[in-house]
Amino acid sequence: MNRFIKLFTLLFIVSGFASCLDNNNSDSHYFFYDEPAIVESLSDSSIVRTAYGKFCVLSLKDTDLQTNDILWSSFVVEKTDENKVQMPDNLFYYRATEFRYEKIGGAKVIIPSDTAEFASYLRDAYREKINRAVLYRTYVDSLLFFGFEHTASDANIEYELVLNPEIERSNGYPTLYIRAKAAAGIHRGKRIFAFDMADFIRYYKVHFPAENTLQFNLKYYIETENDRDVYREFLSNPLSWHIR
Repeated sequence: MNRFIKLFTLLFIVSGFASCLDNNNSDSHYFFYDEPAIVESLSDSSIVRTAYGKFCVLSLKDTDLQTNDILWSSFVVEKTDENKVQMPDNLFYYRATEFRYEKIGGAKVIIPSDTAEFASYLRDAYREKINRAVLYRTYVDSLLFFGFEHTASDANIEYELVLNPEIERSNGYPTLYIRAKAAAGIHRGKRIFAFDMADFIRYYKVHFPAENTLQFNLKYYIETENDRDVYREFLSNPLSWHIR
């Protein structure tokens, strides 16, 4: 089954997947829990894209979802020939059953042109305190997924991720700042958010062309003290991202 290891003391989450039984067992059921999924197509045989490939989800047909919606999901896949569905492109996908999901928000990483623009973002409306921030190792395409905790657990929250274009002294790698603000509405379910890192990936390849692995620091806003914003670093900085 999915091995979901929460390392809150390190402020980093490792999310993995494995069979419930070892490879010598004939059981073919695989269980996914707390996994990101992107809606790729909606039809009689809808397709979702995950970190472990694409799956067919019949139950998504009559929902209010749209293509490219980001989901936080749990489901079961039986890896047998009988559980494969042939799509119009003549490819076969395993059918995912017991599919439960929550639609989550997402935003693109912000890449300021200079330090003055970066400083302007630190003065914007994103000043909601974040009690805890964690990063899931599982990702889809260029999306990274974060979990957040706030004192106001029922408030709806929006997030932004801003790059500091100036390299800070800590370890020579870029630093990105996570900030939050209260929004209209009442929050329900897990507080998970996705950041699209595609622009940062391109930025990194230009400024660090010799690096084969993306390495960067993460900080998140926790409070303002004596008119000074306070940010907490992820203890595992610098983070390494091996993009497939």
